Amino acid sequence: MDGRTLIVTVRNQGGTATGPFTTQVNFDVDGTSSIQTAFFPGLGPNDSVALSFPIPSGCFNPDCGFEIIVDVNNNVIESVETNNNARGSCVG
Repeated sequence: MDGRTLIVTVRNQGGTATGPFTTQVNFDVDGTSSIQTAFFPGLGPNDSVALSFPIPSGCFNPDCGFEIIVDVNNNVIESVETNNNARGSCVG
């Protein structure tokens, strides 16, 4: 590892507390998937948390993409499920 970290901010946009959830980040390093997960016990209404994921070595040579999936196991009942995924790149 080279000490670089991806910070993922998860926010509860609803008016009720959530239960526990797992956030997953899939890094694509040279065509190989590097999967990392972080468990969180829940969020209060309108609360947020910053989760840290170490960026795999080799991710910047060349660029590598990643996908973030919040509540990967669909444990939290939500009124909107379409805002749980995001994609990005680590630019080398």
